[in-house]
Amino acid sequence: MELMRPSGKALALLIMALVFQAFTVSTVGDDVYDGWIKEGVYAEYVGNVTYATQQGVLTSEGYMRWEITQVTADNYAMVNVTLKVLKDEAESLTTIKIDLERNMIVEVDGRKVFNVTNYLWINFKPSIGQVYQLENLTAKAVNVDRRDLMGVEVECYVMNVTFETANVTGYIERAYDADTGILIYAESHIRYLSVNGEVDHECHADIVLEESNIPRFQRSDGLPERLAKTLSLLTLLMLMVYILFRKVS
Repeated sequence: MELMRPSGKALALLIMALVFQAFTVSTVGDDVYDGWIKEGVYAEYVGNVTYATQQGVLTSEGYMRWEITQVTADNYAMVNVTLKVLKDEAESLTTIKIDLERNMIVEVDGRKVFNVTNYLWINFKPSIGQVYQLENLTAKAVNVDRRDLMGVEVECYVMNVTFETANVTGYIERAYDADTGILIYAESHIRYLSVNGEVDHECHADIVLEESNIPRFQRSDGLPERLAKTLSLLTLLMLMVYILFRKVS
C-alpha cells in the first residue's frame, strides 16, 4: 500500500506539536532545586544595617556569605555562613549542617537543633497565599517579584514573616529565585521592647545577592542555557520531521 504524503497543514501541526514538546521537555525538573548543590558553591550578599537606640543611630554596610564545604554520601551538606558589619569589623562564622532530603538544619556549630528549616535556599515552589516554615518561623508566600540581578532577569518568590511578642515585634521578608530556590534578597525590621512596652532599640537590615558561582547567575554573552538546550532539541526534531517528509514523498 502506498504511503500518503502529509499535507502542508498536517506537517505544520506535527511541527507545532514537536515544538511544544521541545519546550515541555526543557522545563522538566524545574521543581527540583538540588542540581547545583555541590562542594564549593557559594553566594555573597551585601546590604545595610541600621541600629537605633535612644542614644542615637548607627549605620553600616553589611555582608553575608555562605559556602557549601562538604556534601556527604548520606545527603547532608555542611555550610559555612559568615556575617559581617563592615564599620566596626564585627564578624561571625557559623557552620550549619543541612539535611538535604528534608531541607532542615540539624546542627549549628556541632550542636543539634530541631525543627529549623533551611532559609538559605528552599526546595519547593511556593504557592501564593500559602504558609511555610522558614527557620522556626511561619512565612507566607505573598508575591512573585522580578529583578535584574548581575545581568540576569530573576523571577523570585517573596516570603513574609511577621511576629509580635511581649519583647519583640517586627517582620522579615525574604525572596527566593524561582529557578534555583536560593535566597535573592532579605529585609528585616525588628523592634525590641522595654518592660513597659515602649521601643528600647531597633534594627533594620537588608541584603541582596551580589555574587555566586552557581551557573544560573553567571553572565554569559551566549544564549541562556535553557534556551540553548531547547533550540538544540528543536533542531533535532525539525531534522526528524524533514527525514520523515522525505521518506513519504
